[in-house]
Amino acid sequence: MRSNTDRVGAILMLIVAVVFISQMGNLTYLGVVFPRAVLTILVVLSTILLVKSFVKPSPAKTFRFVDIRTAVAAAAIVVLWAILMSWLGFVVASILSFGVLMVMVDRSARDLKVFLPAILIAAIEILVFYYVFVNLLTVPLPRGILI
Repeated sequence: MRSNTDRVGAILMLIVAVVFISQMGNLTYLGVVFPRAVLTILVVLSTILLVKSFVKPSPAKTFRFVDIRTAVAAAAIVVLWAILMSWLGFVVASILSFGVLMVMVDRSARDLKVFLPAILIAAIEILVFYYVFVNLLTVPLPRGILI
Protein backbone atom coordinates (compact mmCIF):
# COMPACT_ATOMS: atom_id res chain seq x y z
CA MET A 1 0.00 0.00 0.00
CA ARG A 2 1.32 3.43 -0.91
CA SER A 3 0.41 6.53 1.05
CA ASN A 4 1.68 10.05 1.45
CA THR A 5 3.81 9.52 4.54
CA ASP A 6 5.07 13.12 4.40
CA ARG A 7 1.53 14.40 4.95
CA VAL A 8 0.79 11.94 7.74
CA GLY A 9 4.09 12.68 9.48
CA ALA A 10 3.66 16.44 9.19
CA ILE A 11 0.13 16.32 10.62
CA LEU A 12 1.26 14.09 13.50
CA MET A 13 4.17 16.41 14.34
CA LEU A 14 1.90 19.46 14.24
CA ILE A 15 -0.46 17.70 16.67
CA VAL A 16 2.47 16.87 18.96
CA ALA A 17 3.63 20.49 18.80
CA VAL A 18 0.16 21.81 19.67
CA VAL A 19 -0.09 19.44 22.64
CA PHE A 20 3.32 20.49 23.97
CA ILE A 21 2.67 24.18 23.36
CA SER A 22 -0.53 23.90 25.38
CA GLN A 23 1.48 22.47 28.29
CA MET A 24 4.06 25.27 28.48
CA GLY A 25 1.94 27.57 30.64
CA ASN A 26 3.57 26.62 33.95
CA LEU A 27 7.16 27.11 32.86
CA THR A 28 9.28 29.97 34.11
CA TYR A 29 10.42 32.76 31.81
CA LEU A 30 13.88 31.20 31.32
CA GLY A 31 12.56 27.63 31.49
CA VAL A 32 10.39 28.19 28.44
CA VAL A 33 13.21 29.37 26.14
CA PHE A 34 14.49 25.96 24.97
CA PRO A 35 11.08 24.26 24.60
CA ARG A 36 9.76 27.28 22.69
CA ALA A 37 12.75 27.20 20.33
CA VAL A 38 12.41 23.45 19.69
CA LEU A 39 8.65 23.69 19.19
CA THR A 40 9.02 26.67 16.84
CA ILE A 41 11.48 24.69 14.72
CA LEU A 42 9.15 21.66 14.82
CA VAL A 43 6.15 23.72 13.69
CA VAL A 44 8.11 25.43 10.89
CA LEU A 45 9.60 22.18 9.56
CA SER A 46 6.29 20.31 9.86
CA THR A 47 4.51 23.09 7.99
CA ILE A 48 7.12 22.99 5.23
CA LEU A 49 6.73 19.20 5.01
CA LEU A 50 2.93 19.53 4.92
CA VAL A 51 3.10 22.06 2.07
CA LYS A 52 5.58 19.84 0.23
CA SER A 53 3.20 16.87 0.60
CA PHE A 54 0.62 18.78 -1.44
CA VAL A 55 2.95 20.51 -3.93
CA LYS A 56 5.24 17.56 -4.71
CA PRO A 57 3.78 14.42 -3.12
CA SER A 58 6.04 11.40 -2.80
CA PRO A 59 3.93 8.39 -1.88
CA ALA A 60 5.96 5.73 -0.14
CA LYS A 61 5.36 2.09 0.44
CA THR A 62 4.20 1.72 4.03
CA PHE A 63 5.79 -0.70 6.43
CA ARG A 64 3.89 -3.88 7.25
CA PHE A 65 4.80 -6.51 9.78
CA VAL A 66 5.58 -9.70 7.95
CA ASP A 67 5.94 -11.71 11.13
CA ILE A 68 3.95 -10.67 14.20
CA ARG A 69 6.09 -13.04 16.31
CA THR A 70 9.14 -10.88 15.62
CA ALA A 71 7.27 -7.77 16.75
CA VAL A 72 6.07 -9.48 19.94
CA ALA A 73 9.57 -10.82 20.65
CA ALA A 74 11.07 -7.34 20.12
CA ALA A 75 8.53 -5.83 22.53
CA ALA A 76 9.37 -8.54 25.07
CA ILE A 77 13.08 -7.74 24.76
CA VAL A 78 12.38 -4.05 25.37
CA VAL A 79 10.39 -4.95 28.51
CA LEU A 80 13.21 -7.28 29.61
CA TRP A 81 15.71 -4.45 29.00
CA ALA A 82 13.74 -2.20 31.35
CA ILE A 83 13.63 -4.92 34.00
CA LEU A 84 17.32 -5.87 33.68
CA MET A 85 18.43 -2.26 33.88
CA SER A 86 18.03 -2.19 37.66
CA TRP A 87 20.33 -5.22 38.08
CA LEU A 88 22.80 -4.90 35.22
CA GLY A 89 22.76 -1.13 34.86
CA PHE A 90 21.86 1.03 31.90
CA VAL A 91 25.00 0.42 29.84
CA VAL A 92 25.23 -3.38 30.12
CA ALA A 93 21.48 -3.96 29.73
CA SER A 94 21.36 -1.63 26.71
CA ILE A 95 24.28 -3.28 24.93
CA LEU A 96 22.88 -6.78 25.55
CA SER A 97 19.38 -5.82 24.49
CA PHE A 98 20.58 -4.03 21.38
CA GLY A 99 22.73 -7.02 20.41
CA VAL A 100 19.82 -9.44 20.78
CA LEU A 101 17.46 -7.15 18.86
CA MET A 102 20.01 -6.67 16.10
CA VAL A 103 20.51 -10.42 15.62
CA MET A 104 16.77 -11.04 15.77
CA VAL A 105 15.74 -8.36 13.28
CA ASP A 106 18.66 -8.37 10.81
CA ARG A 107 19.76 -11.78 9.54
CA SER A 108 23.06 -10.37 8.25
CA ALA A 109 23.98 -9.48 11.86
CA ARG A 110 24.37 -13.19 12.57
CA ASP A 111 27.72 -12.98 10.77
CA LEU A 112 30.46 -11.91 13.21
CA LYS A 113 32.01 -9.59 10.59
CA VAL A 114 28.78 -7.61 10.58
CA PHE A 115 27.83 -8.03 14.24
CA LEU A 116 31.09 -7.00 15.94
CA PRO A 117 31.52 -3.57 14.30
CA ALA A 118 27.82 -2.83 14.75
CA ILE A 119 27.78 -3.75 18.45
CA LEU A 120 31.01 -1.81 19.00
CA ILE A 121 29.49 1.32 17.47
CA ALA A 122 26.31 0.78 19.50
CA ALA A 123 28.34 0.37 22.70
CA ILE A 124 30.21 3.62 22.02
CA GLU A 125 26.92 5.44 21.37
CA ILE A 126 25.41 4.03 24.57
CA LEU A 127 28.47 5.08 26.58
CA VAL A 128 28.34 8.60 25.12
CA PHE A 129 24.62 8.76 25.89
CA TYR A 130 25.32 7.59 29.46
CA TYR A 131 28.13 10.13 29.92
CA VAL A 132 26.04 13.03 28.62
CA PHE A 133 23.05 12.21 30.79
CA VAL A 134 24.95 11.39 33.99
CA ASN A 135 27.77 13.94 33.87
CA LEU A 136 26.51 16.85 31.81
CA LEU A 137 22.75 16.79 32.39
CA THR A 138 23.00 15.25 35.89
CA VAL A 139 20.23 12.77 35.10
CA PRO A 140 20.83 9.59 37.09
CA LEU A 141 20.74 6.38 35.06
CA PRO A 142 20.79 2.92 36.65
CA ARG A 143 24.27 1.68 37.60
CA GLY A 144 25.02 -1.99 37.50
CA ILE A 145 27.81 -4.50 37.71
CA LEU A 146 30.20 -2.87 35.29
CA ILE A 147 28.92 0.68 34.92
